[in-house]
Amino acid sequence: MPKTVQRYVRGNIVRSNLRSLSSSACEIQRVWRGYLEFCKFTCDRWAAVRIQTVLRVALAKNYLDQLYLEQDIQFIRRKSSALAIQRRFRLYIWERLQRSAASTIQSSVRRFLARCRSKRQRYGLVRLQSFARAHHVRRKRDKATRILANKIAKANKNAIKNPGMRLNNRCSAALSVLQTSHRLAQVASAIKTLETATKLSEVCCQSFTDAGAARIILNLISTCNRSLPHVEILHSTMQALTNVAKYEYLLPSLATQLAVETFLNLVQMFRDKESIFTLTTALLERVVFYQKSLLTICKAKDNVKRLHGIVALCERRTGLDHNASALNGRRVTRLSLVNDSSKGLRSLKRIIAAASIV
Repeated sequence: MPKTVQRYVRGNIVRSNLRSLSSSACEIQRVWRGYLEFCKFTCDRWAAVRIQTVLRVALAKNYLDQLYLEQDIQFIRRKSSALAIQRRFRLYIWERLQRSAASTIQSSVRRFLARCRSKRQRYGLVRLQSFARAHHVRRKRDKATRILANKIAKANKNAIKNPGMRLNNRCSAALSVLQTSHRLAQVASAIKTLETATKLSEVCCQSFTDAGAARIILNLISTCNRSLPHVEILHSTMQALTNVAKYEYLLPSLATQLAVETFLNLVQMFRDKESIFTLTTALLERVVFYQKSLLTICKAKDNVKRLHGIVALCERRTGLDHNASALNGRRVTRLSLVNDSSKGLRSLKRIIAAASIV
């Protein structure tokens, strides 16, 4: 009997443990299945959300593309419209400018043609008046004037027929003689020709400078003395150099140390020859004031002494000539010589003043 009870109790305990284990296993299985289902649900929900996101992004992009396309189409239309308006406006402006330019050109051409016609008419009237006046003057001129006019016309014809008589050809021939000849008569004639050519033509002065004639003439001056042929040559020479010195761009050929020394010697040697003295002092003044470094030559002690002595002698001689002309009643004939000497003296005094400042 007790064994049966124990067996029964033990069977109940085992069955109770089995039921407890079975319920625990079922609970565990239920929880695990629930967890698996929850994980599956979470994954499905995340996938659905992801799909919805991608789909919405695609739809939004598609919508934006449509908007951009519509905006681009509108922009293209507006741009094409603006370009068409600009093209039409520019065409309108261009046509307007063309019409204005054509009108301006036509008016300018008409004015030009009118001026040409007026100029031709005025020229014709002036020519007609000049012919009438010339005819009237020729009818009233005296015999000496007619003879002189005939000589001038004959000289012009000879110059046209003979090219050697033209001024530039004569100047070139004189320069060639000056460079090659050693005969005094030929040199004197060439210098006289150069004096006339340089007086009348600037081109001849340029040819004179390009040929180096200034250096040749300066060397020739240093060999001259106070004889009458040499005085005439010196006068023509100084006149030619003065004609060249009128043009400032040609002065560098004369602004040399040799020129200053030659002019100083010439002033001292011919202080009693008014024409040569005046030309030389004026030329010396122009040369030394053109290039101030040449004043140092005049500043030398010997040259300053020479200049002061020349000034003193010329002032004394000018006073004596003035008194003698007043006493002898030849005031008119001597006044020009006195004035020439006064010009030379003023030039020398300016040179001495400038040399003392340097």
